[in-house]
Amino acid sequence: MDCKMKQKDMKALIIQPGAVGDGILTLPLARMLCAQRSMKNLSCDLMAHRDKLGFLAGRGLIKEVISLEGVELHRLFSNSDTFEAEVNDPLADFFRSYDLIVSFLTDEAGHFARNLAYLNALTNSADVITLSAQPGEDFCGHVARFFMEQLAGEMPYSYLQIEPKFLHGPLIHVTSEDKQKGMYILNHHGITNDKQIIILHPGSGGKHKCWPIDNYLELARKLAPHACHTVMLLGPVELECRQDKTAEIISSQLPLLKELTLDEVVAVLSCCQGYVGNDSGITHLAAALGLDTIAIFGPTNPRQWGPLGEKVKICACQYDDYSGKKTYKQSIPPEKTNWPDIDKVYTQASKLLVNDDNQ
Repeated sequence: MDCKMKQKDMKALIIQPGAVGDGILTLPLARMLCAQRSMKNLSCDLMAHRDKLGFLAGRGLIKEVISLEGVELHRLFSNSDTFEAEVNDPLADFFRSYDLIVSFLTDEAGHFARNLAYLNALTNSADVITLSAQPGEDFCGHVARFFMEQLAGEMPYSYLQIEPKFLHGPLIHVTSEDKQKGMYILNHHGITNDKQIIILHPGSGGKHKCWPIDNYLELARKLAPHACHTVMLLGPVELECRQDKTAEIISSQLPLLKELTLDEVVAVLSCCQGYVGNDSGITHLAAALGLDTIAIFGPTNPRQWGPLGEKVKICACQYDDYSGKKTYKQSIPPEKTNWPDIDKVYTQASKLLVNDDNQ
């Protein structure tokens, strides 16, 4: 597909209906588009659930986050054989300002993709490319690279180049206001910047991806003699699910941050020196901010779903691939998961601390 590249200032729209981690793993694709000489001065907007990905606006690669609920996209799921629209259709007017639309929003029958393409063909405006959000079983690389390879394959005349640097380096930038807000929140919970601050986040969107909460509490106890503030971060999902370990029990042992907005989480992380968490959206966020990040993986494959960043360390059990090397299995059933032990995670966590007499 030949993307329109005659305009000086180009605009791309990425439609991403996923959660925090999905949105962050889409950022290398946005970086690839912005880096192409043939797309000079391109800016990327994101259409997403604002409660999940609104924090990306103005923090680097995404100029604006548009609410999925704020546009009548439901019309595009109607039968493509009978779908009708006029040139002055409000939906056509909305998409008219874009030169390229990359959509991860699909339906099994393909009506959405066909209707979206038809709508933009009416006005001869944006090229529309639909990408799969899930790699096939034969794909062994990282899902962010899978996204870029798909896009490059759909735009052969645009000569999109996939470079390793698109996957590395901070994907999200913080502001001075973020740091001010983060220290205000931390100070409000009795945490100062006199020592390094390490965040422990025991949650995830999937309970099967969570290292046991008791392990996190034991890790916090092991870190206690070190010159650092160890802080637990809980989101709404964790507070809802933790029937056996309430927020009160956790807060009796270490500082607890809870019920923060994602903008507030960004602010807090911008003031921290280290992070330990599961395969979760917040772990992807910490890594994308350039934070020293330890990601604990169990049933999912970190080679495919690991957080992106130059300061990421994966803690996971490895398996013999019968060639004398160790590797990670593809995603496995939760009941067969082998989690890394506390000592392995502690060894990595203690390396986050610099100039510490207890190391």
